Amino acid sequence: MKRGIFLQIFIILIILIIWNLAHLGYDWQREHCQTELSKIPMILISSDDNAFSSLKTKIDTLNFIKSAVIQADSTISQNLLHTYGLVGIEEILSNLTLPNIMKIKFNITHFGILQKAKLEKIISKNQEDIILIYDHDFWKATQVRLTLLTKAYYLLNVFIIAVLLFLTIFIRFHFAIISQEKWKIKRALGGSRKSREKSFWLTSLWLLLIPFTLIFGGYFAVNHFGLLKFEIATYKFGIEFGTLLLIILISRITLRKTL
Repeated sequence: MKRGIFLQIFIILIILIIWNLAHLGYDWQREHCQTELSKIPMILISSDDNAFSSLKTKIDTLNFIKSAVIQADSTISQNLLHTYGLVGIEEILSNLTLPNIMKIKFNITHFGILQKAKLEKIISKNQEDIILIYDHDFWKATQVRLTLLTKAYYLLNVFIIAVLLFLTIFIRFHFAIISQEKWKIKRALGGSRKSREKSFWLTSLWLLLIPFTLIFGGYFAVNHFGLLKFEIATYKFGIEFGTLLLIILISRITLRKTL
């Protein structure tokens, strides 16, 4: 019977490891997409010197705006001279009227479809002749990828929970049937019916605490030494713990006639 308990603990532990690797994999993929998207700023161009002042005041309060930097024509001229080493044409540039530029960078975790539409509406209302430059196609493709990634992650969670429930309950039922004759003999010899139920709850306690303690303790140790780039949210461990409790409840209901 001890072998059966160890087998169940091992199976639960392996599934919990896979489950937590899925959490980390999802976080890694999501951050990768968001990092690539955050590298692309939105560029606004206007010949009106005052066009961006009021606009910057409006958008600086939005939680999906990381930064909004205005570059006046004089700053642009200096940047051109410095970047491309244009020597001797300072006078030519001074006679040119260059447009003003605003470079907007986003907090991608909050910059979704509704936020993008809201920003574009604010820009169009503020000044009609502002030229907007942004890689809309890449943004749309990334949004689709993030949506598919999230759906796949949720489906994977459901699948893992289903596998965990099925395997552990099936194996526990299997070993309960095997030990049925042993308990019949004990009862025939005057053993208490409550002793088997006590054994059930004691085994349930081991199946709950040992795998969960190992997985949570292992994660805490690895994270403590900085070996993980991402942290797993506490509520996800709560879901795992709750799933193990659900397994115990279903097992109790399934085996109620044998206890």
